Amino acid sequence: MLSFLFSIVPNWPLILMFVGVVSRLAFAPIQRFVFDQQRKLQEAKPEIDKLSREDARLFLTESARIKRTHGVKESWLLFATVAQIPVFIWLYRAIRENSALANVGFAWIPSLGHADPFFVLPLLAAVLALWSASSSHGFKMTSYLQSAVTFALIMALPAGVAIYSIAAQLTQLALQSSFQKLT
Repeated sequence: MLSFLFSIVPNWPLILMFVGVVSRLAFAPIQRFVFDQQRKLQEAKPEIDKLSREDARLFLTESARIKRTHGVKESWLLFATVAQIPVFIWLYRAIRENSALANVGFAWIPSLGHADPFFVLPLLAAVLALWSASSSHGFKMTSYLQSAVTFALIMALPAGVAIYSIAAQLTQLALQSSFQKLT
């Protein structure tokens, strides 16, 4: 598929950005559902926070009841992320196996098949992850953790995957913004 796109637009970085945008848009309905679930969970949070945590079993039972009352389907909250893992793996393999793509440079990056030597892309991806996490549920420890994991992951991957990831994250931020305006 990447070779077909290259026959139309002979620019590997643009193709990787395009794939990032299209893949995120393809998952937009799932992401909208997850966004709605997160909003319902935030609505239930004040009631859950009032519960006593001394009896763990009672706390779990009551918090589950409150979540059901608010229509929260907690098992779906990670679905959008998990559903995109095969796309990420496919792209990683495609970059590693396509020598024409892997040996192309972009801006300061000598090869899309190798990690960014100056860590600009991992840093940008980490900042975007922090922005995305904080815009969906405020600055919390999980936002910083997600940002750190993103940095470490992108730092170790080929720059082509980082370019895809950044385009996908920018699309995600645009989708989150549109979802917030619709609610």
